[in-house]
Amino acid sequence: MMESESGVQPWSQNANGKATGLIQFMPDILKGLGWSDGPDAFKLLSAEQQLPYVERFYRPYVGNLTSPGRLYQATFLPATLPGTDESSIIAAPNGPHADAFRWNPMLDTNRDGVITVGDLTARISNVQQGQRWEALVSRL
Repeated sequence: MMESESGVQPWSQNANGKATGLIQFMPDILKGLGWSDGPDAFKLLSAEQQLPYVERFYRPYVGNLTSPGRLYQATFLPATLPGTDESSIIAAPNGPHADAFRWNPMLDTNRDGVITVGDLTARISNVQQGQRWEALVSRL
């Protein structure tokens, strides 16, 4: 998840919307997690210092985190979690969460015009390959 969202770089920040940190928290999410100093200050924290916020973010969704795709779904669009499976469409250009689709077309891994939980599973599988992934795993 973190490799896909930030390259496991706690200082990572998306210029569009200021998504910040290991799992690219949006500013309002950070506030909801108890961080009041804004995204620019959050990106100065180390990975270890950000992990309690990551844990706090995922805690309400634990029962739904049954696959890598569902973990990504909780990060990307948590409101879509209940009652979905790998084939469930969670974003589409002319359907549900059209803005999320427009901002994240790379998550449509099979390029069929919609983002499904299966696409998110594939995204995680894709980043778990190659030298960068092997180097990351070797540091654990």
